[in-house]
Amino acid sequence: MKTIVLVETIWKGHHPTFYKYFCQALAELGCQVWALCPEPDELRQWLDSKCPETLNRVNIFKFSEPSSFFARALHHLPLTDKQAKPFRALMRWNAVARIVKDISLSTRQKPDLVFFAFVDFYYVIPELPSFLIKKIFPFNWSGLCFHPRHLRINEKRLFNPDKMFKLDSCRAVAVLDEGIKDKLAVRINDKPVIAFPDITNDSVGEVDNAIVIRMKKKAKGRKIIGLVGNLTKHKGLLALLEVSERTQDRNWFYVFAGPLDKSTFTTPELQQIQLTVESGQENCFFYFEYLRDGREYNSLIDALDVLFAAHKNFPHSSNTLTKAAIFKKPVVVSDGYCMAERVKKYNLGEIISNHDPISYINAFERLLETNEVHGNPKNKRQFQEYSKLHSVNSLKRSFEELLLHY
Repeated sequence: MKTIVLVETIWKGHHPTFYKYFCQALAELGCQVWALCPEPDELRQWLDSKCPETLNRVNIFKFSEPSSFFARALHHLPLTDKQAKPFRALMRWNAVARIVKDISLSTRQKPDLVFFAFVDFYYVIPELPSFLIKKIFPFNWSGLCFHPRHLRINEKRLFNPDKMFKLDSCRAVAVLDEGIKDKLAVRINDKPVIAFPDITNDSVGEVDNAIVIRMKKKAKGRKIIGLVGNLTKHKGLLALLEVSERTQDRNWFYVFAGPLDKSTFTTPELQQIQLTVESGQENCFFYFEYLRDGREYNSLIDALDVLFAAHKNFPHSSNTLTKAAIFKKPVVVSDGYCMAERVKKYNLGEIISNHDPISYINAFERLLETNEVHGNPKNKRQFQEYSKLHSVNSLKRSFEELLLHY
């Protein structure tokens, strides 16, 4: 039986969902799991309700962002975020090494693998010299690389962001974007790169969800197009607002649900959004509050007719597609990169090349009025095939493959 340390310090958005399912998958594979996370009680309660038979194989320890004297001092140094980034990453590596050593001493057992549930940006960063990790981290490790942007978009970098994966202690890497698997493997000396499913919480939505009740009341039976999640500029919010203004004579209704990330908009753009909200535009519904992943979030997805996910300059995987497949909702995505490749392969919706109102309107017409996707009838959409590919069972198979190398 392998002993796996599972590490996560972020507890918002999709991170808790991924982490919980990772724990479940590893425990169901028969592994002994040392779970390091910020919310032990929440994890324990979830495992107890979802898969109680695994609890005896999961030891849970509270772990969060380093708060040592040096971590606190770093906030007061005259450093830019870019300059401070490698110091923060180094402190994270050191903090994980210390707690794993402590657990190993108390249990007289050394783990087979330390797996970082979110390895890029927090641990594997181009500015951090890899020899330092070799020196302070004496354990075999791997992790899930969420955003390998450099493998989809050509950008000049001072350091190779993949160099840390070449360390002997890292024998395999997990990625969400299957399209860059082979390219990454070549860059890290042909080490195994395993595609992980982009899993999501698939709980049935709440029948009596208050947000959905208000939304449907205002929609008055119109077809509902929704932008749901963390609302940032790159997700096309401004363009969708413009489309909503142009199509007030259509039988369409627009939903904008989730926290508005104001840091991604300019002051004039925020003023424009505020004006639209305050105008009481009759074909729009705004709910700029945090949505809990699970029944609340899924209630909104299930109430939509089209899921809008035409992100700009976003080359990565997104579990929005998994949500869409589970609830059988067609999506609109931008051309190029991972999401477009999947939508095309599984006929999940429409792909747009230009981020202009006419392109959006044409896509909505094809989905809502002609029921065709690139000339294919609606019933040819492979929602079930896609959701199976990005399921917990698929996750277990991916972990099995990864663990063969440790």
